[in-house]
Amino acid sequence: MRLCGNLAVFLLLVWLAAGEKRMGRKKDETKDGVVFRGNFSAQAGERCTWTVTKEKTQYTLNVTCLAMRKGKPRSGYGCEYTGEPALCPAFRSKPGAFWRQISRALKQSKRRLCADPHATLRARACKRATADAHFRFLKPYKEITLTTPALRAEPPEDTPTTACTRRADHRELAQEKCGIAWGTVCNFLFSMVQNGDC
Repeated sequence: MRLCGNLAVFLLLVWLAAGEKRMGRKKDETKDGVVFRGNFSAQAGERCTWTVTKEKTQYTLNVTCLAMRKGKPRSGYGCEYTGEPALCPAFRSKPGAFWRQISRALKQSKRRLCADPHATLRARACKRATADAHFRFLKPYKEITLTTPALRAEPPEDTPTTACTRRADHRELAQEKCGIAWGTVCNFLFSMVQNGDC
């Protein structure tokens, strides 16, 4: 009996150790180098996306906003922020909450986003952290202009059409196709389908 109890405890410890190895891999590194990402809408209805990449202890937050017109992107802007959030104890203990607070800070700074060179993005949990822990404005991107022909091409102007000056008369066609008894009903249907014969 004692042997079964010891074996069960041993297997439990082995299972926990294997789970710890899986949990021990870096949580903030992904395959494409992006640590965290999100999106939001900016002041004039632009669709903005942000991604965070990490290089040693330095994190870079890239923001890209595209102005949409008729569901298609027309132009945009972007910028970079940089910081060392690992200097903040709240980041080390709860990184998910930290990134949610950064996302909220981005949404709240819509008007100053990528425009104010002195802008700083701060997580609420890291208010009292050192200045290096906050994301500082690094550099703006050049204005993004989309130059694909499909986006640049203006819709073709409508060719002028001549308007019919007389009312379409489908009585003869209706009597020919439907007979005399149903002629008025067919004439009505032809008038609805064909608005003119000129």
